[in-house]
Amino acid sequence: TGQYTQGETVTITAGAAPTGQMFDKWVVEDGSESISLADAASTTTTFTMPAGDVSVKATFKKKTVLDEAQVKAFVERLYNNILGRAGDEEGINSWVTLLADGTLNGATASYGFVNSDEFKNSGLTNEQKVEIFYATFLNRVADEAGKKMWADALNAGVDIEKIFEGFVMSTEFAGICDTYGISQGQMSDIPGMTDILNRYRNRNIFLASFIARCYEKALGRAADVPGVDAWCAQIIEGFMSPRNVAADGFFHSDEFIAKNTTNAEYVSILYQTFLGRELDEPGYELWVGLLDRNEWTRDEVLDGFANSDEFGSILASFGL
Repeated sequence: TGQYTQGETVTITAGAAPTGQMFDKWVVEDGSESISLADAASTTTTFTMPAGDVSVKATFKKKTVLDEAQVKAFVERLYNNILGRAGDEEGINSWVTLLADGTLNGATASYGFVNSDEFKNSGLTNEQKVEIFYATFLNRVADEAGKKMWADALNAGVDIEKIFEGFVMSTEFAGICDTYGISQGQMSDIPGMTDILNRYRNRNIFLASFIARCYEKALGRAADVPGVDAWCAQIIEGFMSPRNVAADGFFHSDEFIAKNTTNAEYVSILYQTFLGRELDEPGYELWVGLLDRNEWTRDEVLDGFANSDEFGSILASFGL
């Protein structure tokens, strides 16, 4: 309780849970002004104070006691698959206790391993991390197309939490959790996860990969994460089209102009940037000829790629 001014950021923390219960979520009570909680599933969260009164209540749920032998097998599987080693007795017992009494679930426990310093500092490549996710959460070997999709997203600067979501919220992982008698859980059960997933680069992994490709193919260097996030924001918020981001952000940049590319090099880069593939000889010769004869400008050729049916299909597959 307290008095706050309109527009002030208010921080609230749930009290201790009653015996046999655990924190569930925050609920805005009837009669209160509408507010948006930063994370309704976190014991500590914030909101912006509205003009009128607001009442927010912490709710609790019963802890579910599970079969400890099954839970132990689940924990040992996380140690072996994610950390690549057997668990120590103290660590296993700690995880088992939290899972068995319902404090943690499949999602929150798994994230504890994925977010551990041991896993983050393991030196694994992004491809290897994706393979581990397939084995752990889908119980199968990665298919090449799927592995490339997820690894490309990680290489583009998408947070591993977004990749984790794609696996841990799968029906396959739900089945694995059922096998061990534990709840799958939700991403919102993990404190702070909502904010991470709401980053622009995490909202559309295919768009993030396209922006990273612009860096790699047009500028010849790896993408920087703040840049990917900023360009994704421009497109997602509707301020710029993918064509304008590619043109104004990359092909018109001083960095690209300084490369002093030939017409042939320019067209080759357009194929790789917009279409994500190597050139086809008939098309390549057509575009280079138009430039060499000064019949079309470079921007007109760029628009030919940006407005092509092939690039349109690629954008549609991105959900854009």
